[in-house]
Amino acid sequence: MLIGENLIYWIAYFFIYSFLGWLVEVLHAYKKSGTWVNRGFIKGPFCPIYGFGALLILTILSPIQESILTLLIGAVLLITLLEFVTGLMLESLFGAKWWDYHDEKFHIKGYVCPKYSILFGLLAVFTINGIHPLMESLLDRLSLNAVQTLGLILLTYLTVDFVQTVLEIIGLNRLLKDIQQKMEELKQLEIRETLLKERKETLEKMEKQVEEVEQRLNILKEHFKELKIEYETMLRAGLGRYRRILTAFPKFQSKRFQQGYKKLKERFRSLRNG
Repeated sequence: MLIGENLIYWIAYFFIYSFLGWLVEVLHAYKKSGTWVNRGFIKGPFCPIYGFGALLILTILSPIQESILTLLIGAVLLITLLEFVTGLMLESLFGAKWWDYHDEKFHIKGYVCPKYSILFGLLAVFTINGIHPLMESLLDRLSLNAVQTLGLILLTYLTVDFVQTVLEIIGLNRLLKDIQQKMEELKQLEIRETLLKERKETLEKMEKQVEEVEQRLNILKEHFKELKIEYETMLRAGLGRYRRILTAFPKFQSKRFQQGYKKLKERFRSLRNG
């Protein structure tokens, strides 16, 4: 046996509840938008935060599962803490928010809010008293070796998927940084162009140094065109490469590159609406 028997089953429960959580997120998104969207942090059909949350609740709250009210209160507190810490960690690591409750009442920095904490708490109560016994019964029908093999396969898949997702996010941040830098360069060039035009008009009136200013202005225009082409190329490449993230997380916010992400999001929306 490669790993302990208890650990094998905890891994199995982690993937079961990660998948069920992903299913809840997808159905919730469909209800709100009318379109099917992969709402998971990773590409596969798993939401790891649901898996960790389920394991946390099953480990800590199972002894009090007979008292529904106590169980609900405990679940709300644990889930609120888990969601807040997870949101804070993701923003610290990637400089972006993956969900945002700023539109909800009594939210805390957009990471958590009473409405969803209570809903998740009710879901946790239903999970412990309703879903989990069924999952235990289902796994009992499988051999230990089968559960272990499937768990290791899924762990390998999850690891690869997670690494690919992280690299994708790093790439998105680099693109947003480049887009924002180009926007700043374009802005500076527009300012210089305006100043040169004003100088040109002055010089034309004075009938001096017009040719020199025109040459500099033409050079500036060519530079502006080149930057504009690079800028548009970045936007198109970003839309093609990161369409899944833009679609799956409509409230995603880049804290480091707000202007670049705003422009990429505007272009994405214009293409969808067009």
